[in-house]
Amino acid sequence: DLEKNLAGVVAAFREDPASRGTHRSFVQAELDSGLHRPGEGAVCRLRDPSGACQMQWLLLGLELCLLMLKLLFEGDRCAVANAYAQTLQPYHGWFTSTWVKSLFNAMPSKESICAVQELCLGLEDRTKLAAAISRDVDRATCVM
Repeated sequence: DLEKNLAGVVAAFREDPASRGTHRSFVQAELDSGLHRPGEGAVCRLRDPSGACQMQWLLLGLELCLLMLKLLFEGDRCAVANAYAQTLQPYHGWFTSTWVKSLFNAMPSKESICAVQELCLGLEDRTKLAAAISRDVDRATCVM
């Protein structure tokens, strides 16, 4: 879905780059298009497919990744499940939710993330590598 959603956002941007140069102006241009129904709760509807809908999915996916990392590095043993429950699950039906949950076991552990040499090129010492990655995860997720 990442590629499909990114392609949708890029296509919407290319329609009118001057009025979609920032996130705020992108969303305003989408609202001005008349494709969507603004409102509170169930009244609010984004047309699918649309640039706004694809942007929403991209941002929810980013939130899932960042929240999963935050919870994982805070020691949450159910980090993936908890991050999914707080981000994407409310938008998924039973089938999609069940399929996504089947992928949880494939998610990396904190230890395996902290051992990825490519995240900190030049750091050969495993202890320093883990410390640098942990520090960077904390910096990236501290505002959540």
